[in-house]
Amino acid sequence: MLFRSPFANPEAIANSNLAMVFVRAGWKVDVITRDLANESSYGYVSGWQAPWIELEHRTHPVSYPSNRRLGRVTDTARAAWTTGHFVEGCRWAAHALEIATALWSAAPYDVIVSRSAPDAAHLPGLRLAAMTGAPWIANWNDPSGDKMPPPYGHGTDARLGWRHQRFLNAVVHSATLHTFPCRRLQGYIAGYLGEEIVTKGAVIPHAALGRQVRTRLARGEAFTITHAGHLSRERNPSYLFAALARLKQERNLGGALRVRLLGISAEGVSGLVKDFGLSENTEFCGSMNYMKTLNVLATSDANVIVEAPCSEGIFLPTKVADYAYAGR
Repeated sequence: MLFRSPFANPEAIANSNLAMVFVRAGWKVDVITRDLANESSYGYVSGWQAPWIELEHRTHPVSYPSNRRLGRVTDTARAAWTTGHFVEGCRWAAHALEIATALWSAAPYDVIVSRSAPDAAHLPGLRLAAMTGAPWIANWNDPSGDKMPPPYGHGTDARLGWRHQRFLNAVVHSATLHTFPCRRLQGYIAGYLGEEIVTKGAVIPHAALGRQVRTRLARGEAFTITHAGHLSRERNPSYLFAALARLKQERNLGGALRVRLLGISAEGVSGLVKDFGLSENTEFCGSMNYMKTLNVLATSDANVIVEAPCSEGIFLPTKVADYAYAGR
């Protein structure tokens, strides 16, 4: 049984790909997730699409009425009592737990897997493992909230509040195994959750679903560089455009350089493109579905990842697996 977010953001896509690995290995998998209709901030998807179609009949989205204020307060109080933790997302977790216990009563599972972010994805796993005694694997794709390293957050010393810290401590102590996409992220999170997540830890890199055949570019076409993902303010894309402008000038490429930007671009990116003299070279492609993104990546000469200037690189970007899938 897998608790995770739907495939509407990078971490959730990594979770969905791992679920597909389970399915293709012959496992019986049931997934409990947020309602996809409420997960559209990245604009990646509007419904079930390839390559995750096989997960549709295995997925149980958690939906419940928004209610007026009194109804929300009452439901949240009930959720905090049911789950044992009054934290953000406990209302979803309580409804997810109802689905999980119903599925469990029909046929027990060998293992429970919960995958953040958000942290609340661990809450139904925590309760279900306590109720059933089944082994439970808690995966951490990102640090918690303000614990993200600068410039994303305020580092390991940031305060989450005693209720949230109490919840995280319970997850650390109760989980059978903690998994991470890379060793450095594990070490970073151990800095505020303790060494137990190292002694009970393992690394599972992001999964790629096979490998596409690369499309050969015809001679005479522009040299094409693609960036897929969110060019956020923290990632300071001015360095990328400065490097591209230098490449264009030193190689005298003119219009023979093509830059494709897939996904969300922070405010001011179009101005940077203009300032560095790359307007004729740059194409803003906007958000697109996963398979179309992979096809675009496969038709590029090179694909680039931009990360924020963190003091230490602790992340394994989900795009690493996507670029590997595209064969570039």
